[in-house]
Amino acid sequence: MYSIAICDDEQSFCDSTRQILIDIFEQEEEQASIDCFESISRLELSEKNYDLIILDIMLGNENGIEYAGQLRSRGVETDIIFITSSPEFALAGYSAYPVDYILKPVDTGKLKQTIKRCLKSRRSLPPLLINSKESGRIKLGCEDITCCEVIRTDIVLNLNDGRRFTAVGTFSAFCEELPKPLFFRCHRSYVVNMSYVERIDRYSFTLSDGSTVPIAKNSYNKAKKAFVDYINPVEDFI
Repeated sequence: MYSIAICDDEQSFCDSTRQILIDIFEQEEEQASIDCFESISRLELSEKNYDLIILDIMLGNENGIEYAGQLRSRGVETDIIFITSSPEFALAGYSAYPVDYILKPVDTGKLKQTIKRCLKSRRSLPPLLINSKESGRIKLGCEDITCCEVIRTDIVLNLNDGRRFTAVGTFSAFCEELPKPLFFRCHRSYVVNMSYVERIDRYSFTLSDGSTVPIAKNSYNKAKKAFVDYINPVEDFI
């Protein structure tokens, strides 16, 4: 499930863009959930982790570029498409590494090309095939898994939409199947998706949904390095 947030203070724009996205995803034979927000402050209240944010640059007193910069400083790698009627903001907007910058009124063809680019990037990670106790053999996107943990003898997969699946097998073998460096085994009973990590403390990761994942004492230095290398591979932890 591809999750999208549209953040714009024009209700008509939100409605029309949502319909365009519905049509695009039907054509691509992909499932998507689409939420609309009239302000950045309302978007911030959402507990969902979005694959894509379509963000107006100026929303009353709120600034989309500043907000996107805050997301990047927190290590959030959500794809961002800036939408605006003012082309002079383009240069400033690219400092937040958006996937595109689209002027109003939205060109449906251009938006479709950008969405297809986002989907192609997402598909570059092969899906994870697991044998689950709940649903038998299922396919999950690696990018949808926030962390995995061992509870008694069960391997529990926590997903970004709140769902949980119980995988069958050994935890060590399961961890070997996860792509690196996206996933890091920080504890004998935990592995974390680094794209959801917002902060590292002694001895835990804090994820974007506010939950924490423990770090084993003997893994702390490796965890620090994994955290910084994932955000910026060329800089060392200070």
